[in-house]
Amino acid sequence: MRRGCAILMAGVFLVIGCGGGEQAAPVAESSTTKENIKAYLEDLSTHGQLNSGMELVKADLEKLKETEPEKADELLADYQRLSKLKSPSAIKKTAKEMADKL
Repeated sequence: MRRGCAILMAGVFLVIGCGGGEQAAPVAESSTTKENIKAYLEDLSTHGQLNSGMELVKADLEKLKETEPEKADELLADYQRLSKLKSPSAIKKTAKEMADKL
């Protein structure tokens, strides 16, 4: 009986003692949003093909408005221009210009 209690207590202490620890500091959403946009634009500037990722960029640009409205508005105007381009070389050039603004 005592042995069973000792094992049970050891299990309880093990479970309690193994929790918690330090948690990673939350990453600022603004910097993550900017990093996501920049990564996509840099990729786009190498291959020059628009794809469904453009909608994610637009959503991230809208999020960026909360912290950097002027920059977001400028990039949204560039986004509108970029989304209408057909030539891979023009897409690459515009995407690079946008990425450089970040």
